This record gives sequence, C-alpha cells and structure tokens, in this order.
Amino acid sequence: MTAMSKAKHLKTSPLIFIQNNDIEVLWRGVVDVENARLNLLRPSDGKLDRNFDANPSGGRTILSSKDLSTGLYRATLTWEMNGENYLIETVLVK
Repeated sequence: MTAMSKAKHLKTSPLIFIQNNDIEVLWRGVVDVENARLNLLRPSDGKLDRNFDANPSGGRTILSSKDLSTGLYRATLTWEMNGENYLIETVLVK
C-alpha cells in the first residue's frame, strides 16, 4: 500500500489551509507523528517552491506564509506514524 493510500484509509486525515499569514496543519486525531514535511510547489515558478519541517505541537503545526508570494501552490504533506509512511496532497492559494 502506498503512503497516499494509507493516508486515505485513516479515520481522519490532516487538514492544510492558509489563514492570515500562516499555513496551518490540523492533525485531527493523527497522533505519534514523526518526520513531518510540508512541501509547497509553485507550478508557475519553481524558484518559489518551499519546504518546511511540520512536526505537530498540540495537534497542529503553524508555519509562517508571510514570505510566500501570492498564487497557487501544490502542497504535499508527508509524515511517519508507527513506522509507516503517509502522504496527502492538496492545493493552496495565497
């Protein structure tokens, strides 16, 4: 089973969104997360791609989006949980 398939089978999966000047990941019941990474890919300009450590604190991860240019990003969140790899993807617009 792939990392993406495993994430789809979780009871609840993390939610990624931009609010004000922050990128937030709500882990929504996903516990024991290790090695979490959030990769933001800007399809129109690869120079604007960004990578963040995204390990949660108190069930959420908050990252500054202040330095991100406005526009569309493909967000890929990867993490390990109980020795298994997981991956979700979404689109964010700043």
